Amino acid sequence: MSGDNRKLQLSIESRLSTLAAGFLYQANVTPLLVIASGRTAGPTWPSEAATMRDYLFKRFPDIPGSAVQLEEQSLDTSGNAEHVARLLTQWKMQEVALLTVSFHVPRSERLFAEFGVKVAHSFSAEEEFARYAPRYQTFLRNYRRSPRVTIEIMKEWCLRSLLTVDPRGAIPKILTHRIRG
Repeated sequence: MSGDNRKLQLSIESRLSTLAAGFLYQANVTPLLVIASGRTAGPTWPSEAATMRDYLFKRFPDIPGSAVQLEEQSLDTSGNAEHVARLLTQWKMQEVALLTVSFHVPRSERLFAEFGVKVAHSFSAEEEFARYAPRYQTFLRNYRRSPRVTIEIMKEWCLRSLLTVDPRGAIPKILTHRIRG
């Protein structure tokens, strides 16, 4: 089966980030959305970025296609930072607003800075989702208290700690490429 026929199921985190990005775009916080993530499910699957774009357009049909750019080469956060840095150089852009789930913000900021990307502002997907879709407060409260988030927070702590000896995330990148690539 080719990637064109397969449907990738987005994680809760990817859905929250995508919805928050749509809200921020509608609020004129940013004129351009860069969605970064490659074929994280494997080489025969569609990219996560393309799946997130499709989800975004389904939920926010008024966002023009020209307002969304994809980075589909990366398989991990280090790769997101590296490839987005290259895109920014091509576009002659100096800085970005970073959006991801809250537990992922600190490591993302460090990796983007390591690759020379100036992060002007970081946004927590959960906080933006809560701001623009307040009727989902119970869902967000349950999500934040879930075992899934607890495990992700512990993983992020380990990966952030590793940045002290591996500032560009080369070790996790090698492991990720062996698992996902």
